[in-house]
Amino acid sequence: DGIRTSVVVAMVNGSIDISVRSTNSSLDVNEFVRKAFGVGGGKVGAGRALIPVSLFENLPKELSVELWDTLYKIVKLKALAFTGDKR
Repeated sequence: DGIRTSVVVAMVNGSIDISVRSTNSSLDVNEFVRKAFGVGGGKVGAGRALIPVSLFENLPKELSVELWDTLYKIVKLKALAFTGDKR
């Protein structure tokens, strides 16, 4: 309830795949992904950033978990910084 914008992050085929969806007409998701993550594009209401990280493929489980935790924190920090949210 009340959620108008979501940022979904996944590791897919050696890339960080970030998808942004929004019903907030004042948020340009293309600008959001480009400014927050340096890459991306999309269409009205949907933006996507695909960041290759093939260097990190086939890591031991422990390092994969640690890498994911760190990537999640970075994406969250950048998304919140872009939106001005301090949570």
